[in-house]
Amino acid sequence: MEVGIVGIGAWGANYVRVFGEIPEVTEIHCFDLNRMRLGELERQWKKVKVSNSLRDIWHNPQISLVVIATPARFHYSQVREALLNRKHVLVEKPFANNYEEAKELFDIAAERGVVLRVGHIMLHNPAYKKLKEVVVSGDLGCLSYLRFERTHLGVVREDVDILDDLGPHDLSMLLDLTGECPDEVWAKGMGVVGQKGLDSVIMMLLFRSGLYAYLYFSWLEPLKVRKCVVVGNKKMAVFDDMEPTHKVRVYDYEVTQNFQKQPGRFYYSCGNIICPFVDWKEPLKEQCLDVLQAINSGKTYNPELPLMVQAVMDGARYSLVRGGQGVDIRCLLNDAAAETSERQKRVCADE
Repeated sequence: MEVGIVGIGAWGANYVRVFGEIPEVTEIHCFDLNRMRLGELERQWKKVKVSNSLRDIWHNPQISLVVIATPARFHYSQVREALLNRKHVLVEKPFANNYEEAKELFDIAAERGVVLRVGHIMLHNPAYKKLKEVVVSGDLGCLSYLRFERTHLGVVREDVDILDDLGPHDLSMLLDLTGECPDEVWAKGMGVVGQKGLDSVIMMLLFRSGLYAYLYFSWLEPLKVRKCVVVGNKKMAVFDDMEPTHKVRVYDYEVTQNFQKQPGRFYYSCGNIICPFVDWKEPLKEQCLDVLQAINSGKTYNPELPLMVQAVMDGARYSLVRGGQGVDIRCLLNDAAAETSERQKRVCADE
């Protein structure tokens, strides 16, 4: 299989390395405005072939998969162009500016019979997969709430703000764990440096089941934190991606209240801490292999998760503009569906 990669920055270069290590990939066609960087990669990897324009990527019949790793403002238009040329696409997040655009891209992919995958890389992290295994097993009991924290000192980006940069990572894990779209979202944020406005954001989500989730992102703090806490009514679990070895811990801890013995008194139970074994593999490589498998098998891809992530992102944006007021996400989805229907009617009328 031949792969095209558009955008050879730091992350695009990682894609070149990973696909260069996969025997199934015979050639990697790269396009970037930085010609010097392209020359370096061509000398480093025998599989790399330099493309002189985006048209060379779109119209090369030998290229099956296109990876979009350009600045975020180009994602929607470049993904759309690739899909219209019947290319399978793997795109970095954020892949669209709003839910309507996201839905349009997946509709085009379905119409053209190609795979569209969004780079929610945390879903391919073996430690996260172990956490999900623990949650799905029911070992934690009924979930009470989840908390996500993702902070570091930088890297402050000029092309996107903190919500677009870090939000999709934790939202993809949250929605994958819960398997449902939240009803409401509240978001507050502030900007201290940079030109895009938001350097830190805190979000709260309420699900119809009564489950709550809290998320905090910042690139203004001295400590690098990548942590998820899942609290159940039987046990609790922590996924700490900064831990070198024991990334997942399951705590046999709980807080109970016995109304018959002594109303108003709480009982704290602290039992064992289990660190399940995690068979570590590089998440980016796992993601790329998963996409290749989907292409080879013709397996259809359910776009529900990336669309839910985009819907929550849209809701958070509305809440931020409204000073942190709660936003009904399902109303946003209904409005987006109505706008999509009107757009399709206009297209049909024009034809």
